[in-house]
Amino acid sequence: MATGSRVIRDRRMISRVPARLSCRFTYQGVSREAVVIDLSLNGAYLAAKFLPPNDGGVTITLKTPPLKNALILEGKVIRGAEDISDRGSLGKFGIKFNQTSLDLIRIINRLAAKPVVMIH
Repeated sequence: MATGSRVIRDRRMISRVPARLSCRFTYQGVSREAVVIDLSLNGAYLAAKFLPPNDGGVTITLKTPPLKNALILEGKVIRGAEDISDRGSLGKFGIKFNQTSLDLIRIINRLAAKPVVMIH
């Protein structure tokens, strides 16, 4: 039975967790502010004023509880798109991490344990 539902057809081996975490990412030696929209053990989806190109290497720095030190993750941009709103242009891009760390697992566990609040 075929279905058109994206949720049912999700091909990811590891699910993403909604995040909304402030971070910094570095591309070609320049550090910029961004927001992690969602996070998984394999990668993240970010929003920023600058959109790095596909296949570009980036480094993400997260400073968030429960971690004592900043978490630094390296990866590659696998897709990106420009989103235009009344606030201006915003780049949204997916990153695949080069490796997973125990601190990343801690952050994902903390995010997954939070109750979801629906706003109508």
